[in-house]
Amino acid sequence: MYLFSFIGNTDLAAAGLIEGCEEPEGGPLARALASGIAPWCGATLLDDRPDPNPARDFVAWLRRRIGGVPLRLFRCPVRHPADFDDVWTAASAVVLASGTPASERAYLATPGTVVMGMAWLHLALQPATRGRVLTAHPGRPCRWLPVTP
Repeated sequence: MYLFSFIGNTDLAAAGLIEGCEEPEGGPLARALASGIAPWCGATLLDDRPDPNPARDFVAWLRRRIGGVPLRLFRCPVRHPADFDDVWTAASAVVLASGTPASERAYLATPGTVVMGMAWLHLALQPATRGRVLTAHPGRPCRWLPVTP
C-alpha cells in the first residue's frame, strides 16, 4: 500500500518543528506508518505551506522515526487549507501523477483540517482516484473507514 497525506500541524508539532500539542505517538502520519495496519511500500506527503523548510525537516524526522518506508514530498501550495477546490485539485493531481494503482492507494484522513479529510474521501470514491481511507486519531488505533463507491 502507498499512503497519501497532507503534512499537518500536528505532524510538525510532534516532530518539534512548530509550537503546539505534544503527541507522544508521533502525530497522525508517524502513527499510521508505524501502525502495522498495512505493508507500506511508500508514502507521498503533500506540503501546502508557503515555506518548504518545515516539511523537509519533517520528512527527515519521519525517516529517522519509521525507517525503511520510502517517502516522497510534493509541494502543492493552496490558497487556504479550508479551500476545498484548491485542496482537492492539488491532491488529485498528485495522486494521478503518482501512477499508483487504485488497489494500492490509501488516503490518510486525520482530525485536523476537515476539508483535507473530505478531499481524500471524495478522491477515494472517484473511479480515476479510487483508494482506501485510513484514520489516525490520538489515543485510538488506526483503522480503515468502510468507504464503498
